[in-house]
Amino acid sequence: MRTAHAQGVRFVTEQEWFTVAERWAPSDPFPLVEGPALRRYEELLAPAPLPPVQRLAWPGVVVSCGSRRSEVVGGLLAEATGRDRLHVAPEELPAALARLGDSYVALVGLLTDLDAIGDWPASWHSRVGVVTARDLPSLVALVYRTLTVAAAAGSGVGRLVHPVMPGASRADVTSIDEIDALTARGHGLLVLNSHGRECCVHLPDGLVCGRSDAPADAAPPDGTAPPDGAAPPDGSAPPGVRTPSCLRGGGCFRPELSPSQRVPASSLRGTVVLAHACDAIAFGVNALPHRVSVTLGLLEGNAVAVLGAVGRHEPDPRTSERMLSGIARGLRPGDVLRELNAMAAGGTGELTRFGLLGDPSLALPATLVTAAAQDLTATATATATATATATATATGVGGGGGRTDGSAAAADLQALGEHVIPAIESLPWFDVPIPEPALAALAHRVRHLWAGLQGGVPATSLATSVAACQEELASLQARIVDGFLETVHTTWWQFGESAVAGLRQTSALPAPCPHCGRRSAEELQFRHGLRASATLRVHFCLRCGPVRWRTGEVPGLDQVTHVDLVAQDGTAMALPLTLRNDRPQPVSVAVGFAFANGSYHRLPPPQSWTVRLGPGETRVVTADGRMGTPRAYDMFEGVFVTCVDGLVTVLPTWVTVAAEPSRTPISQATEHSQDSHVRD
Repeated sequence: MRTAHAQGVRFVTEQEWFTVAERWAPSDPFPLVEGPALRRYEELLAPAPLPPVQRLAWPGVVVSCGSRRSEVVGGLLAEATGRDRLHVAPEELPAALARLGDSYVALVGLLTDLDAIGDWPASWHSRVGVVTARDLPSLVALVYRTLTVAAAAGSGVGRLVHPVMPGASRADVTSIDEIDALTARGHGLLVLNSHGRECCVHLPDGLVCGRSDAPADAAPPDGTAPPDGAAPPDGSAPPGVRTPSCLRGGGCFRPELSPSQRVPASSLRGTVVLAHACDAIAFGVNALPHRVSVTLGLLEGNAVAVLGAVGRHEPDPRTSERMLSGIARGLRPGDVLRELNAMAAGGTGELTRFGLLGDPSLALPATLVTAAAQDLTATATATATATATATATATGVGGGGGRTDGSAAAADLQALGEHVIPAIESLPWFDVPIPEPALAALAHRVRHLWAGLQGGVPATSLATSVAACQEELASLQARIVDGFLETVHTTWWQFGESAVAGLRQTSALPAPCPHCGRRSAEELQFRHGLRASATLRVHFCLRCGPVRWRTGEVPGLDQVTHVDLVAQDGTAMALPLTLRNDRPQPVSVAVGFAFANGSYHRLPPPQSWTVRLGPGETRVVTADGRMGTPRAYDMFEGVFVTCVDGLVTVLPTWVTVAAEPSRTPISQATEHSQDSHVRD
């Protein structure tokens, strides 16, 4: 047995370790067992010697489970960090975790003991981390490396990203030929973002393998050479656990790969790792034997903590940024885990669950905190630069022109799915007809684009596709307005028709009339009795009647018309609607005008336009009010109808038709009405 490189550690045999560890105190040399994991740590530290373990004070509780052997490992970690310790039988663990409330919980033990739990422990506690390894030497090395993490924590952030995944443009590795970037030098943080399964993380031309250097690579007992990468059948796999081909003598399930293209997970050099791939963390819910686990392989390398996907996983492109943000704020791994799962709860929930292998109370070294902060700053700078470049390209100048970057396109896509399409779907509840096949086609396109975005649609492709959706929406909204106007023109129209009977008023707030100024006017809000999301707002004046109907708030778009106008038989007249876009981005508005039952009264037919307003732009849309020869010289109700963001606004106006020149001046549009007549 070799001697220690320093007085702070002591090498013992596996058989001796438990006796020495039971009596260990922080002032004693730390007991270590020879093994590959420890040798990798020495290589990382070289030429410096193995560091001594200092007494630490970490929050939380250390819980060991199962055999006396696991209890000793847990006791060692608790003693070194000044934490309370608890030992339980596997069947007692759920209740024990419930009693621990909000504490950090380091669940420590050998795999053979922890397997008896039968589930992922974080199902019962939000800040639990599992400290385990495939054998005792590896577990002891993991505990030791956790306690001395500051001695070997690398700097910077390394990334392995599948070429089709978000972030590939900033990755160090997108091909297995580039893997030296993550194996030749140490990183403080590693991000692995790719497709995967329990045993590996994929790249198109290779993979990170969980068992590339496992002992099972030995030749079969009959002395014949196994196929490349193959191993004898694994008879130890418990019933119900799948055995991959490499453990059944069949070689890797990706037979096109050479040995050099299967890189051992233990060879990656990173202190804290995010494994954002399906089934990365499968402890307690594993379908494959632990001996092929890619994350257990990472813990046999230089990693002391692995945050990763538990089970089959719907990826969230915000994950790596959220993890780095937590580390940059100095959060412990248990708190970073909680933030990741809180993020998932607001999205795909249980389909995006994260887990932690490693100690949740670990105090991350300053080098890791700095690395995360610097990387976030670099990401923000790169994003801002890309946005400015895209804007300049789109507009031909530096500065304005609206948002064209991928994040803006993603936000627009999200708005379509979350707000615009549901708003259109609610319109029939107010007897507003919609072209349902066109809406279904748009919804289908948006759903598929959103699903593709989670898998990493390039920004340029996404922006182009979302722009096509916006054009499709503009056409759809124009058809909604045209259908609405047809109903107005051919019937004794009233807003909502029979649907109004199904509404219930939910509020009434004072709101002076914009036309006559009466303070008795109110803003009324209604909700449909069968559909809570179907709401209607009516600005109602006892004098002027309803001066505005709207199916929702349309922020950043001001819409104003006149209520009382006088027209002369056969004389041209402009009926104005003023639109002002206060938004920082362009907006497309479907606009139309019609007289109620105008077909019967022989009034002008419906008119409609699609108006595109730039940021800050004001436009006056004028309807042709030439009255011709109506059936009667009377007062006629006309309505301007707009549709934007899937929301319909109706602005009534009353026109009195005179048989002879009126002494009352005809109300005109604003000073810009002469040059702002808008048509397709």
